[in-house]
Amino acid sequence: MSQPSHKAAYTRFSIRITSGDYSRIDFYGLVDKRPDTGDGGLRNSLLSTGIGPGADPRPRIVMTDSSTGERTLLEAPAENVYFHLWAQLKEGAAYQLEVRGLTVTYAYLNECADILEKGIRLIDMSPAREGAGIPGDPPSQTATHFEPPCRWMNDPNGLCRFQGRYHLFYQFNPFGWKWGPMHWGHAVSEDMIHWTHLPLAMDPQAEIYSDSSYAGGAFSGSAIPVDGQGRPCPGDRAHAIRFFLTCHLEKNGDPAHQVEYQATCLSLDGIHLSQPSLVIGHEAPGLAPDFRDPKVDMTALEPKGAGSRGRAVIVAATNLPARLGEDFRRAQGVESLDDEHMSGDGGWFAPNPWDRKGEWEADHSSVPAIVAYTAVAGADLSRAGSWHYAGPLLMDYRHGVSKTYECPDFFKLDGRWVAIGALMHYRDGGGRFQPVRWYVGDIATAADAGRCLRMRVASSGWCDGGDSYYAVQSFVDDSGRRIAIGWVADWFGIRNPATSPANGVMTYPRQLHLRQGRLISHPVEEVYEELLGPSIAFADDGNLAEKTGRSYYADLRLFTGDAAVFRGDFDLILASKGDCLLHLLGRKGRIRLATDGLPTDRLNLAIDLPAVSRVEVFMDGTVCELFLNDGEEAATVLFDDPHGSGSSGQTGLRIVHGGECFASFDVHGLRSLNKRRVAR
Repeated sequence: MSQPSHKAAYTRFSIRITSGDYSRIDFYGLVDKRPDTGDGGLRNSLLSTGIGPGADPRPRIVMTDSSTGERTLLEAPAENVYFHLWAQLKEGAAYQLEVRGLTVTYAYLNECADILEKGIRLIDMSPAREGAGIPGDPPSQTATHFEPPCRWMNDPNGLCRFQGRYHLFYQFNPFGWKWGPMHWGHAVSEDMIHWTHLPLAMDPQAEIYSDSSYAGGAFSGSAIPVDGQGRPCPGDRAHAIRFFLTCHLEKNGDPAHQVEYQATCLSLDGIHLSQPSLVIGHEAPGLAPDFRDPKVDMTALEPKGAGSRGRAVIVAATNLPARLGEDFRRAQGVESLDDEHMSGDGGWFAPNPWDRKGEWEADHSSVPAIVAYTAVAGADLSRAGSWHYAGPLLMDYRHGVSKTYECPDFFKLDGRWVAIGALMHYRDGGGRFQPVRWYVGDIATAADAGRCLRMRVASSGWCDGGDSYYAVQSFVDDSGRRIAIGWVADWFGIRNPATSPANGVMTYPRQLHLRQGRLISHPVEEVYEELLGPSIAFADDGNLAEKTGRSYYADLRLFTGDAAVFRGDFDLILASKGDCLLHLLGRKGRIRLATDGLPTDRLNLAIDLPAVSRVEVFMDGTVCELFLNDGEEAATVLFDDPHGSGSSGQTGLRIVHGGECFASFDVHGLRSLNKRRVAR
């Protein structure tokens, strides 16, 4: 990581706010004369005036109580790169804020009696409110999916139910529109559809704020609700939430100076988190520098669960030397360690989304692995001494050309064990980048020695046939449903800042089941109950584009023969914007998604099903989620005009040809959610 040049500007401006019933204000941002962090030009767009000669150059925020004249000084170290400053407020008071030498990129009012109901209130930090800072009425890339208020978001973290609400934490960069120092964002919901934005839950390590040669932060993790004695329990009866996460720090982008370890922390109210402390270090033999994303799960913590022997289990993602997993290699039928036997379905090693086959040489000496750590039943899960290395739970030699796993999951479902992992630095045969794979099987116990856990895989497949599904995490709610949420990743550069101030969106929550050894996923019932609007009458010419607009739901039933196999050809346009199109195609019984005018035109997004009778389409602005045969297969794709100038001009469903292939069309609008709050 090269040392970037410093900005020469030093800003100063004033705005006025009223606290209302909030008692705290938080500011995140950049210290002036510091590097541009890839914020899409935000920094240069902030309106400000220069400070005259002799002015105090210290970067700070001065808050003046308009009624008393009392002043509060919030000062950021001049040598820092980033800052997080906060102050207490008087209820109902008005304040004049003077910002000097700082670029505030994210600010909000915080702490009130009903914060879980009201959420935070964003503050528009643009002096003239002419498009700088956080817009007063920001556009949205979707109508019904979860997005942060603005800035960058990636992996879902800490999914759980706690005291009557669902909690969603997520990777968040409050400083820009691209990936950066990782914080934990936070939102809550009573139905997983209508979300309330809460204060940021966790900041990264101090080194990242003070030294531009460091990167990383509070990386991904998971959570379980616990009772007053720290034991896992149903969320609505829980006393607290126990979190497990990765602390990541690397210097100058050099893996040799990368440090990752698993940490734990606690929240008694679901809002404020304690300081993370080390719980699992990097001492196990063979672990790669990539060692992250700990996943703890209620089903893996069952005292007498099959294969668990009464042990609590955490899994983490890494890669291990190929020599350590001979039992996995033999079971997977991989005869030799080379591209021919380790490329899966014709995939290849690819550090970047556009890397072509053969452009890079894979390292066949290591294999992506999900490793397990166990603790005896009743142990204090917050103590490092309680957790013991149980070896590789799973090593995937068939896709061994990939670098490592990310965001693993491990749980019991419908009587079997399921593992999930995203294959990092891998493109599959269709060109998808870093796809997510599921594995179904059993836990080997008879040959186990000591504390070892091994998964015997009976079947395996891709979690999503689209190009944008990543970092999926699941949890069990209090009704026993296994629910998963994924991050809609923009690997191929489809989004643009004009579409939305938020660069990141989550999928709908999906309920998971096993059907004949296959992992299936389908939107939870709340999606249908809360989001489907009035029915849209079908047009005689098959053109519903103007009626459906940017966001709609379509339930399409296909004509099938005696063998329940669809064999016709059709072409549906699901969305269009300018010269960009998203197609759903049927060719000789095979279903696939295709784009025109997008960076993804060359991908082969074929759906891996021999027979299709039903296709459900949720087209929601820039995000399309497809579900076939009630969840047998799913596909998530991004759609936008990457060279366009906003969200206007997009239209929806239109039959190009093959309308006779469909037995029925049931089309509904999607009810738009009010997803933004901005203080004035």
